Amino acid sequence: SKIKPINTREQSRAVYIPKDLSNCTHVWIRYDKIKAPLSPPFEGPFKVVSRKSKYFVIEKHGNIDTVSIDRLKPAYLDHEPPYVLLDRLTDKSITESKCKDNKSLQMTKTVRWAHPISQSRMLTVSAA
Repeated sequence: SKIKPINTREQSRAVYIPKDLSNCTHVWIRYDKIKAPLSPPFEGPFKVVSRKSKYFVIEKHGNIDTVSIDRLKPAYLDHEPPYVLLDRLTDKSITESKCKDNKSLQMTKTVRWAHPISQSRMLTVSAA
């Protein structure tokens, strides 16, 4: 009788594919190499050019690249512009323009300390 070899472990691996991957405009790409400590596990986001059943064609750093869907994760982008404190920017420009008139530029730094706790607010523990 002839004995046929049997695999000791299952070769196919179940892969999770997010539902939003089929209609997202940008994706994150998982690194599949050894990384330095504390480096991010994903790279991106990158724009999706086209989709196939097993891979996506993306635009990565100005080049077209083909990436397996096993390594992709949908990127959710915020379409609003970033929040900027305009009053801080204008104050700095006014201060710099005033200082340019003087020969010496003086740098100042404002430090705010927390209010000290008053004696009435402190809890006292009596020794037993």
